[in-house]
Amino acid sequence: FRSVIDNTPFPVAVVSPDDEVIEYWSKSAEKLFGHTVATTEEWYSNAYPDTDYRAQVLAQWKEALDEARDSGKTTNAGIFRIRCADGSEKVCVLYALFITDNLIVIFNDITDDIRKTEKLEKSEKRLQTAVQAAHDLLYEWNTETDSLTWISDIDFYLGFPPHTIS
Repeated sequence: FRSVIDNTPFPVAVVSPDDEVIEYWSKSAEKLFGHTVATTEEWYSNAYPDTDYRAQVLAQWKEALDEARDSGKTTNAGIFRIRCADGSEKVCVLYALFITDNLIVIFNDITDDIRKTEKLEKSEKRLQTAVQAAHDLLYEWNTETDSLTWISDIDFYLGFPPHTIS
């Protein structure tokens, strides 16, 4: 079982039911985060160094733990920005599940997906800017004079004559 957990692509931590002692870190969790802390207090301090953000995380996490405990089902606790031991940041969806006398915490690292989405959004914004700039000019090919005529939107709306390029 430990071999399966260590090799899953989803890092796992086994925590005491009172959410105080980290009893086990999967190898994938150690590799992803670099933290090998023994208590959740240490984890919260290292993973969420900004005290205001940590307070938000803890409030959201505690609410998810109550839901997981009450329902007996895996609960999506939300998306969290986690500071790794090397100073980098990972964005993970956290899941909580109570099994017998343990809290199982599952991490889904979505950092690459977030970066791809941000890159795509930037690219779309550049494309929208280019399309908007293209809309600022209207072109017309005059087959009789074999020339390109352009008018800017503002010239068109103000009634100015078009400009011809031969």
